[in-house]
Amino acid sequence: MPEKKGLELVHTELKRDTWLFPNISIHTPQEAVKAIADLLENMDREMVVVLHTTTKGRVISAAICSVGTMNEALVDPAGIFRTALLAGANNIFLFHNHPSGDCIPSNMDVLITKRVASAGDLMGIALLDHLIIGEGGRYFSFEEEAPQYLAPVSEKHRMNDGDSVQDDILAKVERAWERRERLRRETVEELLSLIKDGDTFYDPGWSREAMAPRNPVTGTVYKGSNRLILMLAAKKYAYRDPRWMTYKNLSGLGYHVKKGEHPKILEKWTFAEQRKLLDQNGMPVLDPRGRQIYEEVPLEKPLYRTFQVYNGEQIEGLPPYQKLSEKPGELEKKVDALIESSECTILETAQEEAFYQRGCDTIYLPLRSAFHGLEAFASTAAHEMIHSTGHPSRLNRAFGKWPAFGSPDDLYCMEELRAELGSLFLMNDLEIPLKPREKRSSAAYMDQYIRGLREHPNVLFRVAADAGRAADYLLERFEKIMKLEKKEDLLPEPQVRHRKEMYPAKKGRIL
Repeated sequence: MPEKKGLELVHTELKRDTWLFPNISIHTPQEAVKAIADLLENMDREMVVVLHTTTKGRVISAAICSVGTMNEALVDPAGIFRTALLAGANNIFLFHNHPSGDCIPSNMDVLITKRVASAGDLMGIALLDHLIIGEGGRYFSFEEEAPQYLAPVSEKHRMNDGDSVQDDILAKVERAWERRERLRRETVEELLSLIKDGDTFYDPGWSREAMAPRNPVTGTVYKGSNRLILMLAAKKYAYRDPRWMTYKNLSGLGYHVKKGEHPKILEKWTFAEQRKLLDQNGMPVLDPRGRQIYEEVPLEKPLYRTFQVYNGEQIEGLPPYQKLSEKPGELEKKVDALIESSECTILETAQEEAFYQRGCDTIYLPLRSAFHGLEAFASTAAHEMIHSTGHPSRLNRAFGKWPAFGSPDDLYCMEELRAELGSLFLMNDLEIPLKPREKRSSAAYMDQYIRGLREHPNVLFRVAADAGRAADYLLERFEKIMKLEKKEDLLPEPQVRHRKEMYPAKKGRIL
């Protein structure tokens, strides 16, 4: 019988090897890095690994797609998606390591990310992130730092389980919110661990310099919740350096992170985006030099993302921070200018309590001589002045109530927390040394807002934002007063003339 010739019927199948980790789900870059870091972190050559996941983030399998040399590895999109298709994956995470230890993406890394994202768009398998693993737990996430290179999946495509792309986008949003909630709960617990037995925030252990965090490269002064996060980190690790930088900032200056150091995660909200300005015909609008003009367009929903920063004391070789010395008599000038800058009346009287009365818009303070130092007086005044910014004629906040017989309500407790944080911000912005306030926080509302923050962590971040606005409001008026005083100091001394020369004697006038 003659041998039959023609096409042979073949098939491919997925060969399953050893499991690297138990059944897990991935929703954030940090979770993705934790899952794969042990495999890639100590490799002496570049390796490309892909994780296959479902739309809900459950990891189906992992595949090693390439093993290269010390500084490169061949990345073939076909090889990446071959195992993804066989595994029935809806999404993938792409990883590769840099044996040099840094995790800054190269131009080729960016190009590969765009190619893989485009290929996934055609096949209906989304590239959720491309992560570069460095040394000592460092990593670079395209989703966090450069999401524009992760091309969105076309709405024409559907995932293998029938879920729409819109559902997948919503899942991403949910993961972002979960990441935010986890970060905020950690911050709340760090804060509450420092507040015990009704103590105020004015602990001598706080470093005045580190309480005013900023980025020396970009000039950014961290505000609101980010400021609170960095202040807590400075307190926890006894940092005296107010400088905080991203890995890109410090590596651009030629510095490296000390081995074993970990970054702090901060929040960033984007409320608008830059778009090309087009004319009625859809053509680009150019300036006189022929450059594209952009317009700022508000987003329907603000974008939330996180980024990482390192303190100056975590950076190898960074010159130590030089603290500026204070001039003699500077403290007195600052305290006087602070009191003078108040929009409401401040009365210093012989009494024990310090309080703000909203009805008559007046602050009542004990005499300065009753305080243990001018710093303690300033911190008490700052606390009450933060309260005064809530007046309807200023920032208009709800104060809440504390009945004569009963407990303070939630609004009252949050206003007290707002004043605590706001005065702490203000004192550090004014560079006035921190000393405990004479009026200690009442255990009644301390216990209540501690309990409230544990139940609703987001409240702390709203309060911190309000406290930052209140401190900035007072700081702006303070700076105006200080500028006026400086101008007066710079004015030339008036030429002294004899009184008789200035006012000649006239009949009937007594000199």
